[in-house]
Amino acid sequence: MIMKNLTIKVSTATHSALKEAAKEQKLSISELGRSYLDAAVKRRAWEHGVAPVLPDLRTEIENRLIKMEDRFARLLYRTAIEGGATKRLVLQVLTELQTASDEDIVRWEKEKWEASRQNLDRPLKALDELMESPRTSPARGESDG
Repeated sequence: MIMKNLTIKVSTATHSALKEAAKEQKLSISELGRSYLDAAVKRRAWEHGVAPVLPDLRTEIENRLIKMEDRFARLLYRTAIEGGATKRLVLQVLTELQTASDEDIVRWEKEKWEASRQNLDRPLKALDELMESPRTSPARGESDG
């Protein structure tokens, strides 16, 4: 870090307070003054640079989280429906196994596997969308849904 000399005129009371604080912290008045000025400049930069943007950032993050939460809730709902459908299928299989021939069971099993695969495509696509949405960049103008 490059240091520059700076002369500042302060009141006698401020000088005394700086001298006392520097003595307590075992620093020179120059080092203490530098730390105070650095902190003040950083605070001012924060207040004028980033702080006004924080409410907008918070709103944007909340909006994105609400969208993600909604998608996740829908995915959980869909998973619960698929679970219920699976239970019904198992009951149907058990019932049909008792009354069906071997050829019927093999044909029926192939049909059910294909139907199950097709039914799982929809929630898997929804899961893919859910996993990909946070990766889109709002800086490029892309939207997530």
